[in-house]
Amino acid sequence: MTIGEALKKERLSLGLTQAQMAGDVLTKSYYSKIERNIHEINAIDLINILNAHDINAADFLNNIGKVENNREVRIRKYNYMLHVAYYQKDLKVLHLLHQMLGKEKQIDEIIDLEAQIELLRASIKKDYSLIPTSERKRLKNMILSTKNWNENNLRLFSIAMQLFEIEEVNIIVLSVFSKYQSINELSDNFQKIISAIAVNFLEYSHYCEVKQNKYTKAAIGILDSLTEEPKNCFARIMKSYYQKIFDDDIGAAEEILKFLSETGMSNIVSKIKHQK
Repeated sequence: MTIGEALKKERLSLGLTQAQMAGDVLTKSYYSKIERNIHEINAIDLINILNAHDINAADFLNNIGKVENNREVRIRKYNYMLHVAYYQKDLKVLHLLHQMLGKEKQIDEIIDLEAQIELLRASIKKDYSLIPTSERKRLKNMILSTKNWNENNLRLFSIAMQLFEIEEVNIIVLSVFSKYQSINELSDNFQKIISAIAVNFLEYSHYCEVKQNKYTKAAIGILDSLTEEPKNCFARIMKSYYQKIFDDDIGAAEEILKFLSETGMSNIVSKIKHQK
């Protein structure tokens, strides 16, 4: 069952029209194409729709993961579940994903996903001591030994940043940013990951009480170069937020958080405030 088919099933069971199901999250036209598997839906929009109708995310994702025989399709869905768990801070989704991955052949993509689950679980619980020392060392070595950055190890680094000292992170992000400085020429997936690395790096630098330096300027520069398109809206907002933080303009930074809360991103605002 695809995500679109699962959404349609939920909508019909609730007795809703497509416009009612989409609510204020998506246009009726765009939502209709998701149900027909013409368009994909991003994780944040899916979360907002599920939350609006009190649909349990873990149960929903479990249904879409049941009937796929194609491993490539399943891995795409696993990545999708990982994104939902991250934005929702949902340990139940992580547990479900861990169970699904346990049934898969342990190829590199599956091992990377398992590593990301461990990191996300620790991140959600705000306790990186949950990751055994040997596993922390293995994860760090996986990243430090990377010669060719790809989608999987870039995403892993984005989540694993707090396993490193800030001085180590500085060196890695500069390497990543120098390779992907022409961010608008990348695929949408790579743009999202590089943007996430830049935002997470600014967050971690702020957490470590780092003052603005060449590394934070490089991250802000990457985000500032993103085109003014809806898909880049959140990354550009976070660029503005951290720019205000590093400029010590706390009042303006708080106004940005207030705006995010008012637009239905209170979970993200809570995560940002927890890091302060």
